[in-house]
This record gives sequence, structure tokens and C-alpha cells, in this order.
Amino acid sequence: MKERLSEIILELEKRYSAATGGDLSVMHSPGGKAYYLNSIEKSIFNLYDPWEQKEDFKVAAVDGGSLMIYETPTWSLAYYKLAFRLFNANIEKKTCNTVQERQIIKHDIALFKTREQIKEFENGNFLKRKEEQFILEQIRNGSIDADTLLLVDGTLGPESTKIINEHRHTLGISKKTMFTIGRYSAVALLRKMAKSYSIENQPWFCYPLVKSYPEGEISEIMFGTFKGRSNIFRIDVPKNKDINDLRKDMEKLGLCSLDSKYSGYPYPLGAVHSDAVMRTDDKEKLKRFIKREISKKDGDAIKMLRQDLADADWYDTMREKS
Repeated sequence: MKERLSEIILELEKRYSAATGGDLSVMHSPGGKAYYLNSIEKSIFNLYDPWEQKEDFKVAAVDGGSLMIYETPTWSLAYYKLAFRLFNANIEKKTCNTVQERQIIKHDIALFKTREQIKEFENGNFLKRKEEQFILEQIRNGSIDADTLLLVDGTLGPESTKIINEHRHTLGISKKTMFTIGRYSAVALLRKMAKSYSIENQPWFCYPLVKSYPEGEISEIMFGTFKGRSNIFRIDVPKNKDINDLRKDMEKLGLCSLDSKYSGYPYPLGAVHSDAVMRTDDKEKLKRFIKREISKKDGDAIKMLRQDLADADWYDTMREKS
């Protein structure tokens, strides 16, 4: 194995060495979509100072999580959680206190009876739809007012159309992206470019990066940091957003990222992620809850149901042991 690992490291080293000759005029998504780029010059690296934001502001964040509980030949059960938090960011001199105003956690169980429904769960579309409905509820009931900066964990795709239409003050933040530019990962290239321009010690956002989008895109993609020498994040913004409004949003994000707990990542998003994340024992707790409810009933159909659950439990046990 040691010899094979050495071969793999050498292969990756050659791949990265060859990356310098790649075409930097186009960015590709993992699915192969092409995004034609503006020239990646210093002029599109916009520097900003979070402390230029002088006034208190509100920021809301939303995240979701899901977990498959039971898979049988004819149906499946999944559990999902949706988390919302609203914060007041209070600025005084060189301090920013982020105070929670509201927290909502919604959770439920979903039954899937077709292969198509299960596929929607596996590719993330089920959770995306639930998140969209949840966010629209918060906008429509007044929990998110017009001036509140709304942060969504992940991208702003077609499922976010209604959200953007009803609340333009929305940003999607992705901790990880598989986009590439040339033969580089997009993040690695932009980090290299920022260093070559001697701006890596300052927060920045690269905009406008994309010159031409594939048909059907509802948001623009940029990349940026929320503090100097921090991770680079993909940031999705509504199309045709004013650059000055975008700068103000980034200043707010920079202030929300000062908390050392999440190391250059906005505290509101880190907080809702901790609400929505699935814990290691959640699945077993949910299984016990389901079995307890089923045990209150009897009959031939219930006996068949119990046997399917027993078979699913056996398969899970074998998978964990393998």
C-alpha cells in the first residue's frame, strides 16, 4: 500500500504541475456546465473592510439536514430537520455583538413509496424543496423583514427562484465547491491569484467573475473570504445585484465571521448548522421511536411491516460490520 500511495502522490503532483497551462477563461461545474469568465485580473478582486459597516443590522440564517432511517423493498422512511435563527448585530466601536432574537427548529418524518421519490431524497432535491418552503414561511410571516440579510447554506439554484423574487437580500454560502478553472480547483486558483496580487491578508470578493452563464441560471457566482488568510467560499448572489449593495453585504458577513468559534465562517450559519446536523445516535433513537409506535398496533399487515423492519435492521447491522 505504501508503494501505491507514493505512486498516487506522484500522479497528483504531476497533475498540479500541469495545471499552470490550463485555460483560465472558462469555469466548469462538476456536471460539466461551462461558465465563461472575465479575465482574472486584480481589478475584479474587490477588497473591503468589515468595519465600514457602521450601523446595527439583522441577519437570518437557514440550514437543513436529512437522514434515511429505514429502506425496505417497497417503501422508505426518512427524517429531516430545518433550522432558522435571526440575529441582531450590534456594533459599538470595534466590537460586534451578535445577539439571537429568534430560533425555530422544525422536524418531521417523510414516507417515500416510489423509486423516483427515493432518488429525489438521495440527490438532495427533497431537502432543497423543504428548505425553500421553510424560508418562504419565514419571509411571509414577517420573521425576515426587507432589510434583513438572509444567509442560505449552499447554492441558490432554480429551487430558490421564489426566495430571490420575494427577498433580494439573499446570499447562498457554500463551504465546499467542486468547480474547476483550467485544471485547477476554482478555490485553489483564486487563492494563488490573491497571493500573487499580495491581497491574501485582507478580506476580498471576486466579482464580476463570470461573463456568460449557462441558460436557466437564476443567480451569479462569486468567490470570497470573510477575513484575511481565511478559507475561500463560493457565494451565490441574485442576478444584477448592485456592487455597492454587495459590498455592504460582504462587510456584514465579515463582522459576523469575527467569532473564533467558526474560524472565518459566518457565526449565524455555523449556529443553524449545529441545529440541523444529524447526530451519530439519531438514527437509532428514531428507530426505537418508530418501533414503539408500531408495537401499539396488531394484525397481519402489522406483522408484515415488522418483518420488513427487522430485515432492514439486519441489513444495516451487516453494513456497519463490513
